[in-house]
Amino acid sequence: FGWGGGSIVFARNKYERIERALDLGAWWVIGLGTPLVLEKLFCAKLFNPKLAKQFPQWLSTLNRSHITPLRMPLQLLDEANWAGALKETLKNPAMAHEIERWGFKSVSALKQAVASKAFRAAVRNGKLSLMLFDLGAMASKGQLYYWGKNWVTQKLSGQKGFVGEFNYTDEAFRKKEGTWFDKTKKVRMALSTGIGYASALAFPALMLGLLKSPVKAGAKLGGLKGLTAGLKKLVPHFNYTDAVFMTRWVILWHNTFNWALPALLSARNGNELRENFVRTNLIDFFFFFGDGMLRSAGAGLLQKTKGHQLEGPLLSKTEKALGKIPVARPLGELFEQYGKHSQIYKVARGNLWASLGINAAVLSVISPLVNNWFTHHKVDQEKLNQQKLNQEKQAQAQLDQTRLTQTPLPQVQTAQVSLVNPLPALPQPAINITTPPMAYTSGVAQPLGSFASASRLSTVPALPVFQNSVWPPLQPSVPTPAVAVFPSGGLRYVQNTSF
Repeated sequence: FGWGGGSIVFARNKYERIERALDLGAWWVIGLGTPLVLEKLFCAKLFNPKLAKQFPQWLSTLNRSHITPLRMPLQLLDEANWAGALKETLKNPAMAHEIERWGFKSVSALKQAVASKAFRAAVRNGKLSLMLFDLGAMASKGQLYYWGKNWVTQKLSGQKGFVGEFNYTDEAFRKKEGTWFDKTKKVRMALSTGIGYASALAFPALMLGLLKSPVKAGAKLGGLKGLTAGLKKLVPHFNYTDAVFMTRWVILWHNTFNWALPALLSARNGNELRENFVRTNLIDFFFFFGDGMLRSAGAGLLQKTKGHQLEGPLLSKTEKALGKIPVARPLGELFEQYGKHSQIYKVARGNLWASLGINAAVLSVISPLVNNWFTHHKVDQEKLNQQKLNQEKQAQAQLDQTRLTQTPLPQVQTAQVSLVNPLPALPQPAINITTPPMAYTSGVAQPLGSFASASRLSTVPALPVFQNSVWPPLQPSVPTPAVAVFPSGGLRYVQNTSF
């Protein structure tokens, strides 16, 4: 309820409210239902009876679902570190009670069982099979929810696009926004499901490789062996609580590949992509880090302000893994050590509720309200930009039309061309001659009769108007200018000549 309730309350329409309710419901059904199935079916019906028959010398009847060797920590099943891990385990003063919950007859039976390679392999395979089933179920939840909610919303509403924009956008706007997302939908779905289910398989496989490796945890080695030794130091953080409940760091693995990743890849447009990115990262930060940071900061402040009321005990302690940074002591630890009526327990409990309240306020109120406001603001800005662009296009089109109607057509200019440029004045015979018809072919005057010989012909510049035509026109009694060809090569007009 730290984030699910607020996301439903502040949903922008009924279809978004349905999507948020489906998410919360899936967490309740799969997140809580899977551990119950694992405990009642996997542990009680499948694993316990088989293991009790295989190792009756060390185990009790295992006739109760919550009593199972699957509660054993992974470090006891490490082929290279089991002996050292067993010594550390037996130092725990509450070990006598734990041995009973693990299903062993005695401490001696535990020692003999852990020393058996066959027993270690059987329990190790059982724990990793349980982990595989659990991660696979949670992967299905993440993938089916994110891709399924898109289909459900489209069927119920009859609309496409991001559900958060239904109130203030039309389908044409959402279609334009989601063009790239529609084209790549199948590719993104394949990537999401492929990576998601591969990660669910990869984590148990990684644990199996680490636990079977002969490299000791923390050994100072180089290369791959050094990496293996470093990773083995992290193995205790991946132990399930009460055999069937994921620890925080296993949830981090799941969230990365089967919650945050499908949330991003299934987005229907850029606004939903941004909202999902903000929401998933905020939730992961406050769940895995923010809660501890807030409680530690509160514990330090309360230690300074109310330290005199605590009569000595400290609300925080220094963790080796974090250097000198103080962290809040677990509430359960203070309860066991000082009791529920102690002042330190009451102060620590108040600090815990305060940190949870801040978490809930950020995740269920501030985050959805900011996301809703920013998306609405961004859509309004996109609409305004589109409107301005359309107005500019319309104005430009009108301007082009105005210019076209107001611009006069160019006038055709006619030029008078002299067909034959006159040559300098030459002496002319005062004669009246009649020029025989001449044929102009490619700019050369060819006589049609025997009036002029071929040797007296001169090349005349090509006249396009008269090419391939007969000059002068064969029309008697029409005054026509004639061309007289002189031996000197000059051409002269002879006026008033007819034939």
